[in-house]
Amino acid sequence: HKVIIGQDQVIELLLAASPANRFVLRELALTELSRARALNMERRSSDAREAAMRATSVLDETLARSPNDVAARTVLADAYVALGEIESASGNTADARTDWERALATVDAAPLAARQTDPLAVRAAALLDLGRIDEARPPVAELTSRGYRRPSFVALARARGVSAAK
Repeated sequence: HKVIIGQDQVIELLLAASPANRFVLRELALTELSRARALNMERRSSDAREAAMRATSVLDETLARSPNDVAARTVLADAYVALGEIESASGNTADARTDWERALATVDAAPLAARQTDPLAVRAAALLDLGRIDEARPPVAELTSRGYRRPSFVALARARGVSAAK
């Protein structure tokens, strides 16, 4: 947690200097998203959910001002994937499915980004989490061919029986 605390301090300074800077806001959201995933791994679902919701709140505001910000849209979609993971781990399968559907809708709202690696990975993860395996196979194959090797993604694909990076 020491690294995240350091990030918080830097982001606070940057936000004080430029509170509407979408790049700083995206970094804040990424920090909250990392915190949410770490807390979820520690089985602190309530704290994890709060951190993920802070990320979505920041990104909703960013996209309201800059709706074509593909990077912010991708992080928002990833935050919904994380929320789904948190809900699923807590046994809230209906809420998890809703979050994963929101992730798909969010990333699919930027069709020009569909071939970029990060949005494609978020889309594939949401499809895998939703159990839409046949739809997930092409993006997983594409990501594998690009050398995409994020361990959590590879583990998810393998857990769902979809070939991913070795």
